[in-house]
Amino acid sequence: MYNKEEMLQKVEFLYKLWKNGKLGGEVMPEDANPHLEKSSIEN
Repeated sequence: MYNKEEMLQKVEFLYKLWKNGKLGGEVMPEDANPHLEKSSIEN
């Protein structure tokens, strides 16, 4: 189990990675537009 200080250090580290774009893109796959016809069964 982590103590409070260790946990805060890990959270700060992850936050810095996120702020610097090191954790991947901000566009989620489910947000991508597949450009399907609105009337298609796939849409």
